[in-house]
Amino acid sequence: AIPDVTKSLEEAGSFLWPGNEAPSTVPFRYPMAGDERRSLEQVPMEELIGLVQSRPDLASSEDPATSFAREIGLSRLAKSARERLEAAIECVAGDD
Repeated sequence: AIPDVTKSLEEAGSFLWPGNEAPSTVPFRYPMAGDERRSLEQVPMEELIGLVQSRPDLASSEDPATSFAREIGLSRLAKSARERLEAAIECVAGDD
């Protein structure tokens, strides 16, 4: 019912993008002051990839998934969230 959008499907859910195709990466959207933090399931993989690309220093840490989780304000890293972060990290590492 929405014109000119593309839907990307992930295990976490569906995401809508303007235009004919989903972007390969978008900048991570940090919450504004007073806004509630999104769960990792509400963040598309393209945005997680943008996060990893913007912070290569965290990707080379001892535990990159935990470092990225702390960067975006997650105090607890569930298995599913770790897997999504690790997938984004691997995707960016594969581009090198």
